Amino acid sequence: MTSMTAEQEIEQKALDRAANATMQAAAQQAQADMQVAAAAEALRNHKINQKATSVQIARDMLINNAASKPVDERQTSAADIVAYANTLYAYVLGDDA
Repeated sequence: MTSMTAEQEIEQKALDRAANATMQAAAQQAQADMQVAAAAEALRNHKINQKATSVQIARDMLINNAASKPVDERQTSAADIVAYANTLYAYVLGDDA
């Protein structure tokens, strides 16, 4: 077995430090990637909740408005609710849609 020279030992220690730094950086990047993914999922869930709330408000408003009409004219379709919910959702988000 050959022993390392002082120069080889210094070089090996430098390589080991570089390898450790690389592994730490990779672990930090993986953590950051997970945080970004979690934030994106939270945003997606928030948007879903906003849409669901818009649908509930639209349904309630259209049904309440229809209550003042004669019974034979009270027809609120799912398409009416979806269209109104999309309008409410766009308004809340500030979209021009």
